Amino acid sequence: MNIQHELETSKESLQLATEQLKIRVDELKQRNAEMLIFNEMSDFLQSCITVEEACRTVATFIQPLFPDSSGEISIINNSRNYLEKIASWGESGHIDDFFESNDCWALRRGKVHHITEHYQKLLCSHIKLEKKPIESLCIPLIAQGETLGLFSLSFFKVDQLAETKKQLIVNIAEQISSVIANLTLREKLEFQSIRDPLTNLFNRRYLEEFLNKEIHRATRNRYPIGVIMIDLDHFRNINNTLGHPAGDFALKEIANLLKNMIRCSDVACRYGGEEMTLVLPESPLEATAKKAEEIRAVIAQLQLNYEDEQLIKVTSSFGVACFPNQGNTVEKIIQAADIALFQAKKNGRNQVIISSE
Repeated sequence: MNIQHELETSKESLQLATEQLKIRVDELKQRNAEMLIFNEMSDFLQSCITVEEACRTVATFIQPLFPDSSGEISIINNSRNYLEKIASWGESGHIDDFFESNDCWALRRGKVHHITEHYQKLLCSHIKLEKKPIESLCIPLIAQGETLGLFSLSFFKVDQLAETKKQLIVNIAEQISSVIANLTLREKLEFQSIRDPLTNLFNRRYLEEFLNKEIHRATRNRYPIGVIMIDLDHFRNINNTLGHPAGDFALKEIANLLKNMIRCSDVACRYGGEEMTLVLPESPLEATAKKAEEIRAVIAQLQLNYEDEQLIKVTSSFGVACFPNQGNTVEKIIQAADIALFQAKKNGRNQVIISSE
């Protein structure tokens, strides 16, 4: 009898051990599958070239990792007054497209904010769902001590956030933070390398690269490119009489005017000193000259109020050329526009001259 009992007990123990082993094997298989997805996501992230692309990539991989979740990745804007939703998944309308950092407990406290069904009153106010989540997790995206954004998830079924799952989310958040920091730095350095620091216009290097690429496209697609060279008349007088800060102020104001008067497909550059250049794709010579005259007239009417005391009056001279009329290379077109600009200055300034080259 005792032997029979021992056999039954051993059988039950073996069955229990087998079930526990199966559960453990299933868990290991799940962890392995999750790590494969995580590694693939990491590989894709290393190839992303913008912050927006990286966020959308993460959102794509989150769904198979957490199929019953809803969430988003939001980035703090440059002025740091609010966050903007960049990518989301799951239920739409999970979060406002824009919200203040104070709307999130995680951002206020600078650490992970995990809410269960027993603490619904502490749910972050930026999470707006028709059905309240059973659990939510907000993780600040932090790199090198700087808060870059927020990674937020909500779950609608029980037992969705085991400790291993929670750690996986934290690992993903760390990965996102690192990638966003690197991409933001890369974008900042690239921006600085192609922009004039005073006027925020593109610099001469970018002008030559852009115009060269545009010429290749224009040759293929058979369209013209207008080029306008601009020189501010007697600009040294402003520096000599009012000082260089006043001259810098005038340059920035003229640069802003140019950016506001051209199309989004056009490019405005600071060529050097007080010379600026506009490149107008798909703009024939006549239309380019008309745009130059329009800008000249607006500049001539400007009265720049410097430090609420000094009024600065500026006029400008323009040289206009066009691809392919005046040449089929960057050098020839720029030279043609520059010669026309020299003629405008020679003829008395404050006028537009079209290249006759």
